[in-house]
Amino acid sequence: MDQIERAKTAPVSLITASYNEAALSLYKNNGFSQTARADAVAFFENGRKHEWVLLTRDAR
Repeated sequence: MDQIERAKTAPVSLITASYNEAALSLYKNNGFSQTARADAVAFFENGRKHEWVLLTRDAR
């Protein structure tokens, strides 16, 4: 069961990277709201700065 399906019966929160536009768009289009952002430690070889994005959705 994925998080979108789970949110039909229970509140759900998840975290994704700020550069993951596909995931951000998918979750926002399915009723998730951005709740918070926090700086992430750059751990990729290119050291690209990014943030962790917390998204939440109440059960429907």
